[in-house]
Amino acid sequence: MTKKAHQEFTWVLGGPQGSGVNSSAEVYGRIMTRLGYYLFSNIEHHSNIKGKHSHFVARISNNRVRSHRDAIDMLVVLDEESLQGDFYQYYPTHRGLIHRVKPGGRVLFDTDSIKDAATHASKDVHLLGIPFTDIIDTALTHFGKAGEGRKFSIMKNTVALGASLGLLNADKELMKKTIAEGFKAKKKAAETNAAVAECAYNYVQDAFKDHITPLFTSPNLKDQIMINGSQSAGMAKISAGCGLLAYYPISPATAECEYLEQHQEQYPMQIVQCEDEVASINIIASGAHAGVRSTTSTSGPGFALMAEGIGYAAITEAPGPVVSLYQRSGPSTGVPTRQEQGDLRMAIHNGQGDYPVIVLAPGDTKEYFYDTFEAFNLCDRYQVPAIMMFDKHGARSMMNLTPFDDSKLEIDRGSRFDKSQLTAENPIYNRYQFGDNPVSPRSIPGEEGGIFWTSSDEHHQDGHISEGVGNRMAMMHKRMAKMDLLLKEFPRDEQIKVYGNPESKFAVVTWGTTKSVLQDILESEEKPFDFKLIQIKLMNPFPKDLLNEMLSSEDTIVCCEQNWDGQLAGLLQQNMNYPIHSKILKFDGRPLAFEEAIIGLKAAYENPQERIVISDGEIRNEETWGYEEVANLVETRKNRNKQLKTPVPLPPGYNR
Repeated sequence: MTKKAHQEFTWVLGGPQGSGVNSSAEVYGRIMTRLGYYLFSNIEHHSNIKGKHSHFVARISNNRVRSHRDAIDMLVVLDEESLQGDFYQYYPTHRGLIHRVKPGGRVLFDTDSIKDAATHASKDVHLLGIPFTDIIDTALTHFGKAGEGRKFSIMKNTVALGASLGLLNADKELMKKTIAEGFKAKKKAAETNAAVAECAYNYVQDAFKDHITPLFTSPNLKDQIMINGSQSAGMAKISAGCGLLAYYPISPATAECEYLEQHQEQYPMQIVQCEDEVASINIIASGAHAGVRSTTSTSGPGFALMAEGIGYAAITEAPGPVVSLYQRSGPSTGVPTRQEQGDLRMAIHNGQGDYPVIVLAPGDTKEYFYDTFEAFNLCDRYQVPAIMMFDKHGARSMMNLTPFDDSKLEIDRGSRFDKSQLTAENPIYNRYQFGDNPVSPRSIPGEEGGIFWTSSDEHHQDGHISEGVGNRMAMMHKRMAKMDLLLKEFPRDEQIKVYGNPESKFAVVTWGTTKSVLQDILESEEKPFDFKLIQIKLMNPFPKDLLNEMLSSEDTIVCCEQNWDGQLAGLLQQNMNYPIHSKILKFDGRPLAFEEAIIGLKAAYENPQERIVISDGEIRNEETWGYEEVANLVETRKNRNKQLKTPVPLPPGYNR
């Protein structure tokens, strides 16, 4: 029986961390990309290495998608927790994923580890039990390992992948080829996993003929790359000629550094894994002084240790460095693998005193590349540090794109010292020369005639320390005037972007990856009403004159962001001539879903309120709901049969 084809499809794979959820989901994404679909996918996982629940959401469409949906068309689970929640804990934290499956949706589960799936599902969800171990056994028979299915339970993620693609009637040969490519030189593992996937594919095609639903016709995209935000930012740093990376590992920033380490030998880049973030920022500030494009990547706790180093780079007018700040839920360690946009204030006011710093906030994977590349040019051009506001969701989410075109990108190293500038009347090079332009020419250490003093103290034009009143006034003005110059010279559409109907009187202002889900709504048939979307990309110096040009006293102004306080809203209120009517906020550690954003927009349109707080798919009473949810989860645990935690599958021969 052939059902109506989808025009959009959301597939979710859940299981314990360490069970291969990520690897199978990425193979699924590559297959869908090669089949010509638009793809957006993201992973949610705990901060431990193995055991706790993780799940991967992959949304494909015949139109561009930049965000995820909560509603699921096909759910595949490797353990009971992914299905029904973690009720083996005294304080359970979630209810699993089955409640998110659409009416008529399919749930594929392992009959070896889940015996009572029906007790957790609604009547309009199709439960398809699959004997994962038996399927592995069947495949292993061809390799002389009959009866060893349990020993190779680590391949259950491959069963999940093959079964999913079988129910979608996807290209079987493409599936096998793509799986094999993932193992590269491991020929035996490639052949075994491809065989397991094929057996799972064949099993569901025989056992569940009535549930085979071919996907809708793809838009037949060609020459696409599948990439996440961390990789995009890393590629930009390579293209920009970055020569030095110093970092201390911290989630979610480490992924970018690991990507660059993998490609280090192909490019002239030195990478140093430091003892802490203080060392990291001091190394790259020194690298910038030496004329090397330098960078680090960190998250909130690490960035908090870098304040003095960034201030040092600013007062000494170093051309950089570029600091990638991957935001996550705080404060302190917070919820280290979860989403939040809570570091905006810290980035703008990141150290003692007043000094110039550029803060850029790209909104999607493509902008991660082009804006990061441009950040290096801005550092050189204005001799200031720059901070890139990334976040966990953008870093770990994958989408397919046309390969980045760097043929028109130009590297601008800014104003440079030339010894011909020295004369008999002025034989001394003044590194911090006063003049009509606040950016004075810089030299590189060792350059003839370009010797200068530098200090973290206030200084004269030649770099020697000074505490003079007049000099202090002049140097402060010189440094801060760079921000006014940048606002005049930086293209307007790189400071603020407008999407939708610019004449609409309903304005939604946002920043970072929250832009992507709102842009998807604008381009969707589900758009609830007409609105203009204003994305602030340049956070510091803030483009207040440009923003005020785009708004009027007749506009209903809504700010949408993912933090508790509305940090962008606070910045707007400092710089905007008009009031904010509503703030749509989410701060529960999970990224804003497509459906949640629509709910928030409707509420702001129909009944503007100061705070519209969203969590778990609905608008919540922020003063009571969290407490109620914790109590309800505990009560549910008490009323359920005892649940055992599913062990993480380990490779054959692994010593537990």
